[in-house]
Amino acid sequence: MLGAHASNGQVVFEGLEDGESLAAQVIRGSGTPERSREVGRAIGELHSSGQHAAIEYDTSKPELPQIGHFNEFPLERYLNSTWGELQVVKLHQDDAAFAAAVKNLLSEEEKTPGVPSHCDLRLDQVMISGDRVHLLDWEEFRLADAARDIGSFAGEWVYRAIMDIVRADQSAPNIEISLDHDLIIERGVAKLLELRPHIVQFWAGYTENAALGDPADTAVRATGFAGWHLHDRLLASSQFRSTLPPIERAAAGIGRSMLLKPQKFAAVLGLGGEES
Repeated sequence: MLGAHASNGQVVFEGLEDGESLAAQVIRGSGTPERSREVGRAIGELHSSGQHAAIEYDTSKPELPQIGHFNEFPLERYLNSTWGELQVVKLHQDDAAFAAAVKNLLSEEEKTPGVPSHCDLRLDQVMISGDRVHLLDWEEFRLADAARDIGSFAGEWVYRAIMDIVRADQSAPNIEISLDHDLIIERGVAKLLELRPHIVQFWAGYTENAALGDPADTAVRATGFAGWHLHDRLLASSQFRSTLPPIERAAAGIGRSMLLKPQKFAAVLGLGGEES
């Protein structure tokens, strides 16, 4: 950012003439685990930057997840929701174990000191220009649990592993309808093993620049947030749908498992190193 004008809301940024998002690179097969390691270094540097007296940090909690929505649903939101969104609400409110896992994750977050965090880290928020990695879209920047950013990045790769089941077979446009849950899980696990080095390298780069009091504890919380990220993605896509596709439900199911048993899935994701 080059400068800002508070009274008229203008913000001026340096232009990136040949920039390309990490998401675009991954889609065309040029995104490498080494790039993910660079992103990990950048996030580690951010989290270790400390609090500066000249900055008035946002200390409010990120909007989602909101534990209250598991017990109630505001009338105004109900009236403005798509049928897809209402299906997600029902999915959440009918699942006491999932609600308890989210509540536990937020409780653990409350105990954790906040660090400067992006809080909306996705592959399309990472721009590659030349040999440099740039992080974009800082609207959600605040003091937060470091595990949120780590979990969001890891969750992106899990989500992509599931979604690529459909993208990979363009010759079968109805594959999303024909795949049953078990086959989605089988193919998703195979794809995740292929993409796992991105998470491993991200974690390696992150730990180079970030001092973690208890890496294992951070990895477990990050796994919980990775699980929530899949439901966050489901909520976002449901705003434009009248029903929830089987592939999206499967992704949410995997996210649920990660939330319920984050200790089990941290090593599966690669949050802890290659040897996990």
